[in-house]
Amino acid sequence: MRRTTPQRQPEHDHRAQDQPTERQEKLWLTPELNQQFIDLQALKFRLDASYVARMALFLGSDESAGATGANFVVDAGRTQN
Repeated sequence: MRRTTPQRQPEHDHRAQDQPTERQEKLWLTPELNQQFIDLQALKFRLDASYVARMALFLGSDESAGATGANFVVDAGRTQN
């Protein structure tokens, strides 16, 4: 059996492009570029990891007991635009 590393395609892999690192933000994220990113979203605010953490906590709680066979996307509505 051979192990391989999956090839990432940045244009389709949101992990590679949606969340800039702190260093990237300091070096390249201008207010104009940030506004362009927000304009692509249905909800007009910047997401961070805490929003994903809240979804994970919800899914791990009793409140999500009735949720079956669903995909939960935390992207501020970006996939809708």
